Amino acid sequence: KNKVTVSGDINYRRNLWQYGKKVEQVMPALIEGTNYVLGGSTDIDNSTGIKEKSFEDTCNKFMKAFPSVQKVARTKRESVSSSHNRIYGVLYDGKRSYKSRTYELTHIVDRVGAGDAFMAGWIYSALKKMGEEEAIEFARKTAEYQSDYSDRLEESDIEGWDYYARWSEEGDCIWVIEKE
Repeated sequence: KNKVTVSGDINYRRNLWQYGKKVEQVMPALIEGTNYVLGGSTDIDNSTGIKEKSFEDTCNKFMKAFPSVQKVARTKRESVSSSHNRIYGVLYDGKRSYKSRTYELTHIVDRVGAGDAFMAGWIYSALKKMGEEEAIEFARKTAEYQSDYSDRLEESDIEGWDYYARWSEEGDCIWVIEKE
């Protein structure tokens, strides 16, 4: 209505859901106004009861039920050990899926916030009008960076600074921080 793109993460955590109502009683109303949704097939099922055999079929039915939804993305993480995971992302745009490369996270420092970092990377890619393949790769790389590096920046550390990511020739995400 106001031409603002709205993103939402519908990742359902049963142990954290303590609102006095069931998730499927709350989430559909929130999803109705959302354009970019982060959530896999299980999250969509938990939030809306929509369940199909494949991620793409689930997304198609989900997008028909919620016409404001333009794109759906999900992360997939395979735990090899506590410090070694494989991660990739999938983006569905209503027509086809785009899958990022799978990254081996072999020195995980902290998994907390990787999904939020993925979403932030996806939002950034939309603001920069990246194509779908570049967008899902960028989102996956931001999740990788969040999990793999211990030198976190706090917001107070970067006041008055401009920060952005760029790619090295090897395909690595490099965070650039400059004084404004």
